[in-house]
Amino acid sequence: MDSGDFSFSANGKLLLTAEYFVLEGATALAVPSKFGQHLSVVQVRDGRKVLEWESVNAAGVVWLKVAFGLPDLEILGVCDPVKERLQLLLKTARQQNPLFLQNKSISYQVSCRLDFPNNWGLGSSSTLVSLIAQWADVNPYPLQFGVFGGSGYDIACATHNRAILYQKILPEPRVKRVSFFPPFRDQLYFVHLNRKQNSRDAIRYFYEQSAHHARRITEINAITESILSCQDLASFQALLKQHELIIGASLGIEPVQQRLFPDFEGVVKSLGAWGGDFVLVASAMEVKKVEQYFQDRTYSTILMYEEMVK
Repeated sequence: MDSGDFSFSANGKLLLTAEYFVLEGATALAVPSKFGQHLSVVQVRDGRKVLEWESVNAAGVVWLKVAFGLPDLEILGVCDPVKERLQLLLKTARQQNPLFLQNKSISYQVSCRLDFPNNWGLGSSSTLVSLIAQWADVNPYPLQFGVFGGSGYDIACATHNRAILYQKILPEPRVKRVSFFPPFRDQLYFVHLNRKQNSRDAIRYFYEQSAHHARRITEINAITESILSCQDLASFQALLKQHELIIGASLGIEPVQQRLFPDFEGVVKSLGAWGGDFVLVASAMEVKKVEQYFQDRTYSTILMYEEMVK
C-alpha cells in the first residue's frame, strides 16, 4: 500500500470454552469483544525515510513512541524489548510481503489506540498482529505463530464480528462463524479478577497429563457443541461446571469458584489462562445483587454480556 492514508480495526477476544485444549486441537467457542484496537497510518512524501510510531492506551496516554529508519526498519534511538518486538512484527510482515514499507519516497506517521485497559487481557498483542497484517496485506496466522505463538483463536476473533468455533489446524486454522445469542444472556456477566498468575506450573502439569488429552478433548468438544445450542440458564450452568472440572483436573488447579466464590448463587467459570483476567458469571440473581456480591469482594469491573460481546 503506497498511496493514501489508512485506518484499520481489530476486535478483542474472549475464549468461552476449550482453554488450554485449544492448543491441542480442541474445538473452542470464542467471541469478539466490543473493545479492540485501532491503527491509523498517514503517509507523507517528505523523503525523510522514517516510520514514526506511537501507541496510545485506553486513557489516551501515549505509552510508546519509536521511530524506525526505512527501508531497513532499524530502531532510531534507544532500544528496548517492546520496540524490538514491534520491529520483529514489522520485519516478519515484510517477509510475507516484500513490498511492505519499501517505497523510499514515503514516510509514515502511525498511531495505534487501545479501547481497553492493558490488564483486561482482551488481546493487546493479538489485535496488534491483526492490525499490522491488515496494513501489510498478509496472512495474520504466520505472523502470530512466528512472533507470539499460541493457538491463534484471538487472531480469528480480531476480524470476525460474531462468535466463532475455532480449531487449530496447521497451516491454516479452521474457523466457523456461528450464532451464539443465548436467550439468558442478560444473566451472564464478565468480572475482571484484576490479577495475573504465573501459569508455567499449570502448563507443565497439563502436558504431563497428555495421556488423557484425547478423551478430554472429546468431552470438551461435546460441551462446546452443547453450549452453542443451550436454551436455558440451568443447563448452561451445568455445562460450565462440567467444563471447569475437566480443565481443573487437567491443570491440577481447583476451579476459581471453589477458590474465590464458594458461596456465590450461580456459576463462575475461568476464561483463557486460569488465574487472571476475566471470568464468566452465570446467575439467576437480580443484576444489582450480582454486582453487589462482587463489589463487596473488591471486584469492581463487572460488564454484562451484551456490554462486552459484539
